Amino acid sequence: MHPKERRNILLVMCALISVSVIGLCCALGCGSSTGALLGNLLPQEAQRADFDLSFPYNLGAPSPYTQLLKTKSYDPYTRIPGEAPSRVHIYTRRGMLFAVVTLPKEEELTEHLRVRPSVQQVKVRYRRHPDGLRHPLRLIQLSYEFFYKHNPEPVAVIRQMLELDLMMRTVDYIPQSESDIPQKYAGMSATMYQTPWRGELPIKIDAAPVPASMLRIVYAIAAVEDRQQADATARALRDFAEQLVHFEPLPNAPWPRNWGDYAEDARYAARLLTPTLVYLQQHECFHSAALASFINGPLFEIIFGTRFRGETPPLSAS
Repeated sequence: MHPKERRNILLVMCALISVSVIGLCCALGCGSSTGALLGNLLPQEAQRADFDLSFPYNLGAPSPYTQLLKTKSYDPYTRIPGEAPSRVHIYTRRGMLFAVVTLPKEEELTEHLRVRPSVQQVKVRYRRHPDGLRHPLRLIQLSYEFFYKHNPEPVAVIRQMLELDLMMRTVDYIPQSESDIPQKYAGMSATMYQTPWRGELPIKIDAAPVPASMLRIVYAIAAVEDRQQADATARALRDFAEQLVHFEPLPNAPWPRNWGDYAEDARYAARLLTPTLVYLQQHECFHSAALASFINGPLFEIIFGTRFRGETPPLSAS
């Protein structure tokens, strides 16, 4: 091949690559967003189809468990228009997890305010689920630093923790403690907002309060994998169950009719829990007298019925 022809081919290839990069940047919102490779997928995650979620994140109103950090120079009357949300895009491609955060247009924000977003994976933790599998749960941190245009240091930070379960294809807002505040924000005061779920995420337990409470008990028991965890779970669930049974509409009716309109929800929760009861029986309830007592006790019977006693022997802590 003539050297000049070879050079022309190289120039065309470079131009095509440039066009591809430009197209990719447009697709991902380059210039108004921040994108990040969060990590490689684990084998059990990679077996599933690609995950793709895009949702609005409103900088003008807290989401559940939003943490606001602020300095003394932060003006509490600063307002961010609710109709100009940030957008968060979390997706998997080619065995990798990515996230892109796109900001509102500058003219849609308060005039003297600028915002710098970031997204990162904090850690991966594992939790056993009712399906009998240990799910990797990815903790994703969204952060938005707010600057007054005359100030080089952030005067406020919005922090939001997400729990991503790629096996179940769910994303949940979860709380974070003051001990998790990065050192670079030391000295800022922290406020946590306990606002209701608004429906923008595919959350793990998506139900009315009563059936959601039943499912939380199911997931909590399924997560038990050792005696210490069993003891702590039993103590927490006893208090939780005592509150739940106050919502039993028909106390004198047999299970599940005692739950009235939630009878089918009680049946579903009981079916979901059955494999976990078999698992706990096989592990002798991890020798936790507290957990065995709760599962064989009256609160459990009101919520989940007595049919387990015919399918699995009573759980013991011996």
